[in-house]
Amino acid sequence: VKLDRSEGRFTTQQRLWVSIDWDTAPSGSHLESVIEFECNGGSQQVVVPVFNPAAPNRDTVTGFVESHGCVSMEAEHFTRRRDRDGTTWQVIERLGRSGDSVAVFPATVASRIEPAAIRTHSPALEYDMHLFGAGEFELHLDCLPAQPVSPDRGVRLAISIDGGEPQVLGKQGRRYPVDVMTNLRRCTTTVTISKPGPHTLTVWMVDPGVLLDKIVLHTVPPKESYLGPPESFRR
Repeated sequence: VKLDRSEGRFTTQQRLWVSIDWDTAPSGSHLESVIEFECNGGSQQVVVPVFNPAAPNRDTVTGFVESHGCVSMEAEHFTRRRDRDGTTWQVIERLGRSGDSVAVFPATVASRIEPAAIRTHSPALEYDMHLFGAGEFELHLDCLPAQPVSPDRGVRLAISIDGGEPQVLGKQGRRYPVDVMTNLRRCTTTVTISKPGPHTLTVWMVDPGVLLDKIVLHTVPPKESYLGPPESFRR
């Protein structure tokens, strides 16, 4: 563990930058280092957690990398886009809570509800990610609280992991007051990750008019925050 300075004087406050020398850091998933501060006002210890798994090599990891128990992805930063039947996901710049958003065009396309129809006809976005654990995890898809494009439509989309069966999420009907107050419509589900390593999350269109803003996969229980965790590192 390295500090940008180890001594000095200050009268109000002083920010110290902490970094890790990864070439000499030991391997391990639950390492801790302690920084001790001493001054004329007393002493204090700060514990620095260090996550340095032996495998995989950091230069071989691709996609969004899990950190601090989650993978956070801005919707516009997809790895691949799959257009189908003349429909496509398009980025809408500056329309998002913490970035841009994506939506399907044209908005007149028919809804796809059955898994077979979704696979065959729905445009899709793919997000590559690398996870360090396995099991059942909580997935949040944060959308903006748009109305359905027509009274008989919903505001639904579908997801799948590693090419699995599409799972439909979202609501059939109007938006709710709490959605407008928070500028957020959140779809939540549980996904099963079979093993650590590289995985791909696919987001499929079910109804046009959905404005997808952010995706967060939680491998540990999430902490409450207004905008959610910042976007994860990606290679």
